[in-house]
Amino acid sequence: MGVVPVLKKNLSQSAKENLRTYLNQLQRKNVKKLPPETELAKMLSVSRATIRQALDDLEREGLLLRIHGRGTFLNPAGFQVRVNMGRLLEFGKVIQNSGYRSSSELISMEEVAVPEYAVKPLLLEENSSVYRVTRVYYADQTPAIYSLAYIPVSLFDVPPTERDWEKYTNFEMIRKNAGRLIMRDRVEISTETRESAENVMRCSMAEMPASILRLDGCSFDQENRPVILGSAFYNTDLVRFQLVREMD
Repeated sequence: MGVVPVLKKNLSQSAKENLRTYLNQLQRKNVKKLPPETELAKMLSVSRATIRQALDDLEREGLLLRIHGRGTFLNPAGFQVRVNMGRLLEFGKVIQNSGYRSSSELISMEEVAVPEYAVKPLLLEENSSVYRVTRVYYADQTPAIYSLAYIPVSLFDVPPTERDWEKYTNFEMIRKNAGRLIMRDRVEISTETRESAENVMRCSMAEMPASILRLDGCSFDQENRPVILGSAFYNTDLVRFQLVREMD
């Protein structure tokens, strides 16, 4: 089973993603137990401390079970989870993991004054400007996710064009045009009526159900700086989140 050695840039995140790939290989081959940490560290060309952190993260996602005195094992229940609430994924990937073909459409993009409620979370001055970007993501051509994002204009040395926003997702735009990698986010979960969601998005959401799952979040880059503040509205007839939980 091959494992690609991780790059030195973003070492911890790269180690986790390479280890996740390795776990998927083990799962397909019906191998239940992982090698010792020292062997994993050698395979990925990283320190044992980095491997231990990656294992900790994947255990929290429910993919691993650690049994004292016996070792680390794959958790079969964790691999049945298609959309894990505890894992940050781009919207298109969420739809793909739910079993649908994904596509997206830019609804609008405009430069606006930062809303008062976004000043503090994005660490901006009150007179700052942000891009207000709204999109819809489709699952087999049916609207599945509507997203609203506020992104600081100051992130970009060269202002992106509307065509750029049409071509790339928000994560890709920030990665390609601002040199930032989205590493984590903080979210608050609630429910919303379709009418209320339409007021937030400022567009029709007629094909969405009457009750919608809402996630409000702030996304952070590799230096733990906030780069996106936004809301996402999910059609739970199409996208359902799952978790593997353990007794505390």
